[in-house]
Amino acid sequence: MIDLEQMIARIVDERIALALAKVNAVAPYTSTNLPPDCPSRRAFATACKRIPSACLQGKCWVVARADWDAHRSRPRRTGRDIDALISAAGYRPTTKRLVRAGGS
Repeated sequence: MIDLEQMIARIVDERIALALAKVNAVAPYTSTNLPPDCPSRRAFATACKRIPSACLQGKCWVVARADWDAHRSRPRRTGRDIDALISAAGYRPTTKRLVRAGGS
């Protein structure tokens, strides 16, 4: 015999799961609902400060998923080339190996 109560409960559970999936797909990322590629609230806050559309609501940062994905997909530019970084570290760039500036 089919248990009508269990069948209705299963249908309701499936519909709730679908509705929650739709809500989560458009819900913004927040400090309490972190994106999967963000390890901590602090990292999220640091990244949000560089996203123009992100806003601080009390102590919670909020940013749209599309804006987060667009920001994270852009290549990051350091503004310095590798030779400048090597020189700043006290090395001189060569084609074969790094040599300490002023020494061998």
